[in-house]
Amino acid sequence: MNRLLDYIPEIDITFPPGAGIAAGPALAPALETEAEMAYGAELLEAALGNGAGLAPFLAGLVARSGAAGRAVLRLPLGRALMSALLRAATAVMPFRSKAVQPRAAAIFGLELEGLSPEDREYTLARHFIRLARELINGTLASGPAGPQVGMADAESRVQAALVQAARKHAPGLLHRAAQQEPAGGRWQRSGKRIVVLNC
Repeated sequence: MNRLLDYIPEIDITFPPGAGIAAGPALAPALETEAEMAYGAELLEAALGNGAGLAPFLAGLVARSGAAGRAVLRLPLGRALMSALLRAATAVMPFRSKAVQPRAAAIFGLELEGLSPEDREYTLARHFIRLARELINGTLASGPAGPQVGMADAESRVQAALVQAARKHAPGLLHRAAQQEPAGGRWQRSGKRIVVLNC
C-alpha cells in the first residue's frame, strides 16, 4: 500500500523571519499574508536553475519556526520532516512547467485560468508555502522530538501531520491517495507507522 508521503505531489514551506511558528503566538492576518508572499517569492528563487537551493530553503523554513525548529533539524523527526518536504517539493517543481501546473492546481483546489504565467507560479508557490507551514507546525506540535524518537515513529508523526495539513490546504492530495489505495478503513497501523486508506 502506498503511503501519503510516498506520492505527495506538492508541498512547500515558508515562515516569516523571526516569526514563531509552533512555539510563538499566531501572527496577525496582515503579517501572515506578508510572510506568505515573501516566502513564496523566496521559494521561486530557490527553485531556479538545478534546484540546488531548495533543500537549504526548506531547512531554513523549519529553522525559522523557532528554537524547536532549529533543534529538530539534527534529529530523526527533523530528517523525516525534511524528507517529506523535499519529496513533495521535487514532485511539483518547477511551478513554471506547463505539465506540473494543472496537477498542482488540482491538488490545491485552484483555478489558474486567466492568470499570467508569473501569477500562476506565484499562486502555486504561496499555496505550497501554506501546506508546508501547516506540516511543519503539526510535526513540531506532535510531541517530544528528542533523540529518543526513532525514525519509524518520526515518519509516522510526519505522516499524521501531513494528512492534517493536506485536509486543510491540499484536499486534492488526499483525493489522489484515496484513488491509489485499496478499499478498506481510513487508517491502518503497520508497526509504528500509520498507513492512510481511502481518505
